[in-house]
Amino acid sequence: MFKFIKRRRIKNLQKLEDIYASSVFVSPLIQRMKKPVSFNQYSLRPFAIAILSNEILMNKRGSYLEFGGGISTILLAKFIEMNKLSTRMVVVENDIEWINYIKNVLKEEGLSQIVEFVHAPLVSTPSPFGDTSWFNQEVLISQLSGISFDLVLVDGPPGLGGYHRYNAVPFLKSNSLLSSGYSIYLDDVNRKQERLILHHWNKEFGITFQTILNQIAASRTGNSMKIQLSN
Repeated sequence: MFKFIKRRRIKNLQKLEDIYASSVFVSPLIQRMKKPVSFNQYSLRPFAIAILSNEILMNKRGSYLEFGGGISTILLAKFIEMNKLSTRMVVVENDIEWINYIKNVLKEEGLSQIVEFVHAPLVSTPSPFGDTSWFNQEVLISQLSGISFDLVLVDGPPGLGGYHRYNAVPFLKSNSLLSSGYSIYLDDVNRKQERLILHHWNKEFGITFQTILNQIAASRTGNSMKIQLSN
């Protein structure tokens, strides 16, 4: 009974935060776009988009990496343009058709210059959980080498019912692609697989995560400011 009440309370808080984020952050972005964009069940939650917007602005993030692009890519690019920021956005995706769709939306909105795309097909990749499907690391190294990211969102590969997103942090760490004072966000931590991934990242790399509304987890290092929600 207690677990049921707790889950219901979290869902209610999620709805309240989504309403707040939609009115304060998301709606003003959409209203300034030439064409409407729509959310679906796979989209990043509005409150998570608001948190990332705050991260970019308040912590002066200069290089932002997304594993898995979508509505967040479009809205954050618009946010960067509206605030005249110099943040470099790089999106890693395995689906070329989806990349082309996002590119077309960005082009229509005049945002193409803000976002770079890396098309990396999924390949079998070993992990502590056995073989997983993750982005081709040879492609990633060739495209990302030399970049130091201070903000990372792990929202891909798509939820395939496994531990495929584990490989993000080992790859970034082993290839020295993280700056000092970086932040990493992992979406969908309401799922058992993602929670176990967090446990392994903490155990292997000493990275501590804060789970926000049982949906997205945030790691903050160095002097980065803690981004608060409305409550």
